Amino acid sequence: MTVKRKAKAHNLPVPQSKQEAADQIKRIGDLRRDIDKRETKMKDSLATIKAKVQETIEPINEELEGLEEGVRMWCESNRDLLTAQGKIKTVDLGTGKIKWRMRPAKVNLRGVDTIIEKLQSSKVLKKFLRTKTEIDKEAILKDTAAAEKIAGVSIATGIEDFVIEPFEAEVAR
Repeated sequence: MTVKRKAKAHNLPVPQSKQEAADQIKRIGDLRRDIDKRETKMKDSLATIKAKVQETIEPINEELEGLEEGVRMWCESNRDLLTAQGKIKTVDLGTGKIKWRMRPAKVNLRGVDTIIEKLQSSKVLKKFLRTKTEIDKEAILKDTAAAEKIAGVSIATGIEDFVIEPFEAEVAR
């Protein structure tokens, strides 16, 4: 069931003269600067809090890494016993489990342009190349008359944006 709600009626301050419009644009600038100042203050506060928390987390992370490495070393030295000679990959130790998992294969590429050139010049290795077909929007904009005859293609023109740019003064922090 969809409940329809009436939109709140706003008492919009519509200027009645050029001077009132200028005054409202000044107020818009003031409000935007106030928002920016408050957001900057918030970000500074968050950065301070984050730095303090990071300081307290650092020694905990060091202890955690040491414990994890110690458990890993013990498990590796006792792997055959724990995994029944490799027959199982998960071991429940009561307080938690340890697991050995193989990661899936991953392709790493360096010098992609050089690799592509080599593959293009090889008849056997061309199977490793993919051709991507995509629509050239710049070409459509150059010949809009022909492009508009294509089903599914429409060209949006004459869209006007209304922009208010109040004078921006430096925000004091």
